[in-house]
Amino acid sequence: MVTAFPAVPGVGGSLPCLPINPFCAVGEAAGAVVEDVWVNAMLSLWEAGLWLLSLAFLVIDALATPDLSAGGPLAAVYPVTFGIGATVAALMAMVQLGIAAVRRDGQTLGRLVIGLLQFGLVWASYVGVAALLVTGVSGLTTALLRSLLDIDTLAAFDPSISVSRDLVDGTVATVLGVSSIFLLVPASVGYLLLMLVREAALIVLAATSAISAGGLLAQTSSTWFWRSLRWFLAALLVAPVAVLVLGVGVTITEGILTGAEETSTEAAIGMAVVGCLLILLGAICPLALFRLLAFVDPGTSSGAALRSSLAASGGVMGALQKAGGGRAAVATATAGASIRWCGCLRRRGAAGR
Repeated sequence: MVTAFPAVPGVGGSLPCLPINPFCAVGEAAGAVVEDVWVNAMLSLWEAGLWLLSLAFLVIDALATPDLSAGGPLAAVYPVTFGIGATVAALMAMVQLGIAAVRRDGQTLGRLVIGLLQFGLVWASYVGVAALLVTGVSGLTTALLRSLLDIDTLAAFDPSISVSRDLVDGTVATVLGVSSIFLLVPASVGYLLLMLVREAALIVLAATSAISAGGLLAQTSSTWFWRSLRWFLAALLVAPVAVLVLGVGVTITEGILTGAEETSTEAAIGMAVVGCLLILLGAICPLALFRLLAFVDPGTSSGAALRSSLAASGGVMGALQKAGGGRAAVATATAGASIRWCGCLRRRGAAGR
C-alpha cells in the first residue's frame, strides 16, 4: 500500500497529525484547552481554600481572647452566678450534714469542713486566677506565633503559597484541588469552630465557677467543680497547642514548596499536601487535651491513680521529699565512691614505696 504522506515518527515515538487528518489537530487543540481549564479550576480551588483559611484566622484573632476579669464584660454576671453558687453551697451543706447525722461518723463531717474551705478559696480567687491564666496563655500563644510563623497575631497569617501555573500539569492540579476541598476547607471551619467554642467554654466555666464549687461541700457532688476545672484547663490550652501544630504544618509547606529550587514540582506538591494535613490536625488534636487532663478530676481512674500515688508518697510534700532524698542518695553514693577511689590510690602509693 502506497501512502501520499508517510508517517514520520515524532518526538518520544508519537506520530504527529497528518496534514490530511484535520480531526487530529482539532482533538489535540481541544484537549489542551480542556486541560488548561481544568488546571485553572483546580488551582482556583487551592487559592480559595487558602483564602478561607486566612479569613477564619482573621475572625479567630478578633474573638479568641475573652476578658474574664471582675471588671470586664462579665461584671454584671458574676454577682448573679455567685449568689446562685452560695445557695447551692448552702443546700449541699445541709445534705452533707444530713448524711453525717445518719452515718454518725467524723469522716463525712470532715468532708463538709474541707469542702467549705475549698469553696471559700474558689469564691475568693477563682476569677482572678482564671483571668491571669487567660492572659498568660495568650502571651504563650503570641510567643509561639513569633517563633514559628514570625507574626504577632493570627490575623497577620498569610497562607498564600504561589504555585506557577506553567509548572503544574493536570495531575498535580487535581491533587491541589482535592487537598483544598478535603483538607483546607475542613481545617478552616475546624479552626473557627474550635476557637469559638473555646471562648464560649472559658466564659461559661468562669462565670459558673461558684455554682460548680458549691458542690464541693457534699461528697456526692464534689465532682462538679473538678470536672469544670478540667474542662477549663483543657479549653485554655487549646490555643497554644493549635498554634504549635499549625506552625509546624505551615513551616513544612512553605519551606519545601518555595524554599528549595532543586525540589521537583511533584515532590513539592506532595509536601504541600502533607502540610495541609498537619494544618487540619492542628484543628483536631487539641481536643485530646480533654482526655489528657483527666487526672484533674478525682472521680476519673487517672485522678484516682494520681491520688493513690500521692497518698503512698505521703502527699505532695512527701513526694518532693522523696525526690530530694533520691538526689541526696545519689550524691552521697558518688562522694563515697570518690573517697574509696582516693583511699585505694593512697594504699597503692604506700605499697610502691
